[in-house]
Amino acid sequence: MWVNCERRYTSSTYRPAPCGSAACQLLNTTSCTTECYSAPAPGCYNNTCGHGPTNSVANTGTSGDLGADVLAIQSTDGKNVLKVVTVPRLYFVCGSNFIEAEGYGGTTISTADPYTVLESTIYSAVVTAFVKAMSKNVKRVPSVAPFGACFSSKNISSTLLGPAVPSIC
Repeated sequence: MWVNCERRYTSSTYRPAPCGSAACQLLNTTSCTTECYSAPAPGCYNNTCGHGPTNSVANTGTSGDLGADVLAIQSTDGKNVLKVVTVPRLYFVCGSNFIEAEGYGGTTISTADPYTVLESTIYSAVVTAFVKAMSKNVKRVPSVAPFGACFSSKNISSTLLGPAVPSIC
């Protein structure tokens, strides 16, 4: 997995994976960044092992430095907000994203953008399923970029988690 650390990625809990560490050995990588020419930041630390993950489905890849950070996700049972689930050391490569303007290249889960970017065929399938599952008394309105389907909120009730919209699988 890779994260685009070039897009405003900041964290007080990010830790680079030192060359030769157990995490690097698990990846069977011998690449080592020995000199980074800018201020230390995720993706730019000296003595950090490098790796080149690939997405075999989209036939894309990147390269960069391996590091770990805390991942915290609010859990839910679908109706109620539950506890925050934490992964204390989620390892990833700080690399660049290769998603083209047409949407080809993969899926980006972003903390910098207020929405997730999906590969175009995945996005199309999600939009189609969501439109089909939406209640018939909710009026569809003209789409606003970058979204493919927009609805009037007039007949959408609220839950503890936000708008009462359909779950799609």
